[in-house]
Amino acid sequence: MLRLFLFGFLLSTINTYPIKDEEAVIEVEDTKEIVDLKKMLNDVSYVTNFRNMMADYVKSQYKNLTVNDMEKIQGHLEEFCHRFARDLKDIVENIDQVRAIETVNDGLPDSTFEDIKKCIKNELPNVTDETADQITYVLRKNIFVTRQKIDAVIRSSEIAAIENS
Repeated sequence: MLRLFLFGFLLSTINTYPIKDEEAVIEVEDTKEIVDLKKMLNDVSYVTNFRNMMADYVKSQYKNLTVNDMEKIQGHLEEFCHRFARDLKDIVENIDQVRAIETVNDGLPDSTFEDIKKCIKNELPNVTDETADQITYVLRKNIFVTRQKIDAVIRSSEIAAIENS
């Protein structure tokens, strides 16, 4: 269930456009710095929303998690965001570099990630298929690693609950 939610959220995040306040129209020509700042703020809000939604989802599905367990999960989600951002930055800065794309045995259908790749291509039409493949791969790899860490926290919490009963 966590897996489906995660991928549903990722698909919706990729397809979601930033919310615009139509009442606040300012007649200022957007300089490169303003455009970069707007993009950065939108990215930060996506990351924050993702982290909060995932933490809320885990908390709703696993009622016996302690505050400490939730802090660990928040930390893992934060780590995911940092790793994924770092990987994306590396891809963008070294766009011409060829990277090996390994198989991620996460038990999820490849079609999910093909949909994500299509969304990336729609959002960023200048991106090559190879770059979209690399982005999709680092996303899938980072999700898999993060999911393993969150699952470990949940398992240890369940074991602790059984031992304390």
